Amino acid sequence: MPPAARIEPTGLGRGRGHWASIDYPSFEKFIKEDLNASVFWSGAAMRIRAENPGFAYGYPKEGFSLWQDNVAILADAKNVDNAKLFFNFIMEPENAALISNYTRYGNAILGSEKFMDKGLPDAPEMNIPAEFKTAAHFLVTCPADVQQIYTRIWTDLTK
Repeated sequence: MPPAARIEPTGLGRGRGHWASIDYPSFEKFIKEDLNASVFWSGAAMRIRAENPGFAYGYPKEGFSLWQDNVAILADAKNVDNAKLFFNFIMEPENAALISNYTRYGNAILGSEKFMDKGLPDAPEMNIPAEFKTAAHFLVTCPADVQQIYTRIWTDLTK
């Protein structure tokens, strides 16, 4: 496969002709090696690597975002007690591991790793190498007016 063209930062529309893909999921494209590089979710990358052992997950030394899924109860929730029961259920180590085994994402529940699929807790997608930990950061939510600009740009990009 030929190397990807260099995209110059001269405008969003000009780079579009050089993109191999702007969609999700691109699983098949990575499995078949029609795509060689992308920003991708760790759990999705792990599923791709299961189908194509040549696929590698990496961490850019320049920096990358940390993220985590969360559960929450809305302020106007009608059944708070059942929501709390559900939270307690999914936070049982065996149940948290079932979720991780399905999604291929980690969790913060102590003791769940002993119920996870073999190799999952040690997978590269679940463990940031020590030399890259200082490059990781959580994103700060942008103000609403900036989010509107991002939405407009994304909408234009995907036309």
